[in-house]
Amino acid sequence: MGANDPVWIFILMYILFYATFVDAMNIFKQGRRKFLSLVMMVITPVHFGLAFVNSMGRGEGVTELQHLFHSLMEFQAWAVIVILAYVYILVWWLHAFFTWMKTQNIQQRVDKE
Repeated sequence: MGANDPVWIFILMYILFYATFVDAMNIFKQGRRKFLSLVMMVITPVHFGLAFVNSMGRGEGVTELQHLFHSLMEFQAWAVIVILAYVYILVWWLHAFFTWMKTQNIQQRVDKE
């Protein structure tokens, strides 16, 4: 059996997967950012499936993240796609956070008036 990353990494990854997919579905249903949320609903499962399948090909004693970064240094297509998907997910959540902050500031201004 090969080396594995700590369990908490997998827990965070699956929480991120689930939360991102559900958030994209909700935003799609609301009719906001339809194209971007549709892209997210496609990217999220493809990304995690691609990362999972390719992590099975890692060598003995190599963790999943080590394998990903090593493959990225070799500029393998699957690793580049997975990293770009991570970047897209990060930008998605940063946009959601700043949108939430903006609505909170607007709500505070309305409450003061």
